[in-house]
Amino acid sequence: MNHFADSLIAAMQKKRSPLCVGIDPHFHLIPEFLKERFKKQYGPTRAAAAACAREFSLRIIEAVAEHTAVIKPQSAFFEQLGYEGIHALEDVIRHAHGHELLVLLDAKRGDIGSTAAAYSAAAIGATDLFGERVPVLNADAVTVNPYLGTDSIQPFLETCAAHNGKGIFIIAKTSNPSSGELQDRKLKEGIPLYEAVAKQAEAWGSNLRGSCGYSSVGIVAGATYPHQLSRLREILPHTLFLVPGIGAQGGRIRDILPAFAKDGLGALLACSRSIIFAWKNSGNEREFASAANKAAKKLKNTVNSHIKQ
Repeated sequence: MNHFADSLIAAMQKKRSPLCVGIDPHFHLIPEFLKERFKKQYGPTRAAAAACAREFSLRIIEAVAEHTAVIKPQSAFFEQLGYEGIHALEDVIRHAHGHELLVLLDAKRGDIGSTAAAYSAAAIGATDLFGERVPVLNADAVTVNPYLGTDSIQPFLETCAAHNGKGIFIIAKTSNPSSGELQDRKLKEGIPLYEAVAKQAEAWGSNLRGSCGYSSVGIVAGATYPHQLSRLREILPHTLFLVPGIGAQGGRIRDILPAFAKDGLGALLACSRSIIFAWKNSGNEREFASAANKAAKKLKNTVNSHIKQ
């Protein structure tokens, strides 16, 4: 199995795209014609909602596959629909792999001991069943929360080491407005908490670097804080960045440029609503897939033009 960071960089180069398209099937934003179709089939039930989320997500994946190397399903939108939603999530991950896309599961797991190991097994590893190791969701990477320290990260590191093609992205400096309440607090060493977390992430991933020079342990660093993003790239030469915040959250293209290394690599730009719900700009819901294709292509080309400047 290929090293995760090597596979990611290779896929980004092949697609000529730093995009990571988020699959966030907000039920109230899914086209009405899909809701009506499955409501007629299943009634006003969770099964109908899960079928909507599944169909919408699969068609988005098909639409954006040529313009992205990675899709990022947000686990919460599937989990809220119960077991039907989890089945839909499994299908989404399987469908993405069928289109030769890497899958980054956005779940932000954070616990310790056997619970953390179970979270890791569910997302990116395998669980023991009747003496066999059986993959569960089988995503290629997952977001994790480091607030509980090494105890919460170690099971994921062990999964990455045992399954060379797997990776994690550790929450460091997020894009939301209140992130600074904790993340910007200065430690006694005089550095903000997010910087200490980021340095620890680089240390955790030091034994998991691939031939591309990057580790399978990346960080999440928001586009809405470009100065912090620049500082993090300065101190983390071997770390992949997942950069959310473009579009609906207010981040601008120029804000994410500091996340890229001098070779134009090292950063994965996460974008969800402005791509998958791009059809709302025209109002033609039946063209939601083609609208997503066009939006992904436009953003890819725009980012690439800035990176090359």
